[in-house]
Amino acid sequence: MALNLFEAAKSLEPSLNRIERVHIPDSKGEIRGWHCYAYSRKDDHCLSGGTAATRDQALRICLAELFERALVFQLRKRGTTSDCGLESHPTTCGFAAGFDPSQTHMRAFAEGLERWIWSQWIDMGFEVPQIGKPRLSALSEHLAKDFETLQFHSRFFSLGARSFRFGVVIGLTTKGAFPGSRVCAPSEDPWEHSIIEAWRNLDNFRKRSGIQSERMKSNIAYRRSDFFAQNRDLALFQINRAHCQEWRRPEILLDKNLPTGIPEVFLSRVLFKDGIPWHEGPLDRFVY
Repeated sequence: MALNLFEAAKSLEPSLNRIERVHIPDSKGEIRGWHCYAYSRKDDHCLSGGTAATRDQALRICLAELFERALVFQLRKRGTTSDCGLESHPTTCGFAAGFDPSQTHMRAFAEGLERWIWSQWIDMGFEVPQIGKPRLSALSEHLAKDFETLQFHSRFFSLGARSFRFGVVIGLTTKGAFPGSRVCAPSEDPWEHSIIEAWRNLDNFRKRSGIQSERMKSNIAYRRSDFFAQNRDLALFQINRAHCQEWRRPEILLDKNLPTGIPEVFLSRVLFKDGIPWHEGPLDRFVY
């Protein structure tokens, strides 16, 4: 399956050169998880990545991210943007690519809701309470060691007959704040995914240190992440000023499954009303 998907990915992203999988050892040399990266042959640029407790899951995450980015690029290239919300929301937010149609749609729904919550929290001042440290997986505990401390926030939401949990980890260093979050079912664990995301933000900042490419200068994701890597107190100020507890109910703006032309690969997008897209606003807006 992985080989067929690699060839399918190359048909969408011809610059794809190789995929590397690297194990994550702890201080005793025991494997705690895996990183997987897809690289371009043009400039050895990392096209996508995945981190998970198992090697196969890390590969699937990496490939799914690669397909998502390549398929959205194809939608833009073909000019088919209006029916999937790319004209009003010109990023990959709310998109998910994957290898099971129902799971792919669920991940798109979760990401769309996640982005809406971030905007309500930071822009509108609706509170996501801080909680004590939850029980963490071995991989999460290992990655957490790269931070000075972690903050955990959690809130439950209802949409129709379904309930969801929003979990956030803010990884704090001496100077910076690196967030990660996940929307999932109430019975699921949001913390491993959130810590991995926070750790990847930290790791990418370290790798970019001292590099000033045009891609990085023009990319709001890089610029905002680099800004908050040096402005921990401003991030905490924006979190702590949110006190409103009477949350509005989320409303769906767009819910669409999109053709990919690849039988094994699926693409969905879900967006919610009344949220400011993450790429808008000033550099010092703590929304990811």
